[in-house]
Amino acid sequence: MNTDRPSSTALHGRFFYFNGIYHDSATNKGQIVASWVGREGKGIQAWTTWWLNGQSRLQFGYRNAKVAKDFVPSGETLNDYSARTNLRLRDDVEVGAFFQYEKWNAPVLATQPVANYTSAIQVTFWPRGLSRSATSTY
Repeated sequence: MNTDRPSSTALHGRFFYFNGIYHDSATNKGQIVASWVGREGKGIQAWTTWWLNGQSRLQFGYRNAKVAKDFVPSGETLNDYSARTNLRLRDDVEVGAFFQYEKWNAPVLATQPVANYTSAIQVTFWPRGLSRSATSTY
């Protein structure tokens, strides 16, 4: 994704964007039209999923975003890596886990690069007596 305008200078964030399709600015009939890259940025994201079976999977992802140096002083860079899994242990039990590591560098906000992470674990249980079977009749 690239939202950096195709000119030699970005006018330090003072360029007015226009669009010949969406005449109501950055909205389409009241719905916001936007990008996770933001203004005058470039980004890439990729993920891959490995299905272990019909109900269990592993997923890995990567995202990179950069903001132009002539838009934000010294520019900005963000990288994040993620891993997610959903494992069906039995017909009535599933375990899910998520982990994400993020590192960003925005000298206008922090003097040093900043790193953080987040994680989550989820256990889902479907009691047998409370669910309808696929073959039940009404």
